[in-house]
Amino acid sequence: MQVVRNFYRIILTAVLIGFMQHVSAQSLDEARDLYNQGGQATSEGDLETAIHNFEQCFAICETLYEEEEDADAEELMLIVQQTLPKLYWQLSQNKVKEKDYTSSLEYALKAKDAANNVSETDIVSKASAMASKLYYSFALKDYKAKNYTQALTDLDNSINENPSNFSAHLLKVVIYKDTGNEKALIDATQTLVAIEGDDDSKDKAINLTANYFYNEGVKAKQASEYDKAINYIQNSFEFNAENADAYFLLVSVYNSQKEWDKAIDAANEGLKYEDNQAEAKARFYYELGNAYAGKGDNTGACDAFNKAVVGVYSENANYQINEVLKCN
Repeated sequence: MQVVRNFYRIILTAVLIGFMQHVSAQSLDEARDLYNQGGQATSEGDLETAIHNFEQCFAICETLYEEEEDADAEELMLIVQQTLPKLYWQLSQNKVKEKDYTSSLEYALKAKDAANNVSETDIVSKASAMASKLYYSFALKDYKAKNYTQALTDLDNSINENPSNFSAHLLKVVIYKDTGNEKALIDATQTLVAIEGDDDSKDKAINLTANYFYNEGVKAKQASEYDKAINYIQNSFEFNAENADAYFLLVSVYNSQKEWDKAIDAANEGLKYEDNQAEAKARFYYELGNAYAGKGDNTGACDAFNKAVVGVYSENANYQINEVLKCN
């Protein structure tokens, strides 16, 4: 009986091996048919069908190679692997022309990944650049619709594809400014400034950020939140240390706090960046006069108020000189 069982076991094994070889051959034939269909579709300009057939062919060959180490399947798989990146990239370009930007992005990303696998660096570079531009276009659309969260996600994706996409970096700065996310605004601006090239975008980001903090400082000063105003002004100086308006705001805040020496220092610094016309500088001299008077330095106050007797400050400066301080 043992001999009989062994005989049937041998017969069954032989049948299974034969069946597997048949399935393997059949699957490889199917893969070859798909490859040929993909080639035919490519020659006819039907890239979507071609890609579909090549992808199915690749999947079959990959399974055969992994499970059975089929050399013929491996060879066909490698051929398809070399073919797909160019097709993905071409289809991505076609979709842009058709204004189907979602599909264009899909195939650009596929082109990049497929090209990476076969070291097609030119396609990797082009596909990444395309993906970066498309992500940015989606982000801009979302920004205009005030979908800021999605816009920021798309911008991060855009920058991930092309770290030097200045438009994407700048739009992040704009969104953080508009939403009042101050820490993120500082970080995004500093990141943009650190990238080489495109000085125009850098200048725009710097001005946006500096002006945002200056304007917030004005609001805080108007609300008598002086410490908060000073912090905003200092943040503004991080991006524009030569803003005469910001220095004037700082002088007025220090005078409101009776921080006379700080006000004097800030006024003298601000005068370095103010317009050279006497009327433009009069505002600083008027505040300097108030600071000197506050600390009891009448000589310094009279000198400053005399320099402030220009334009709109003339009447108030003369009043301080003649009625309050009795300057000689």
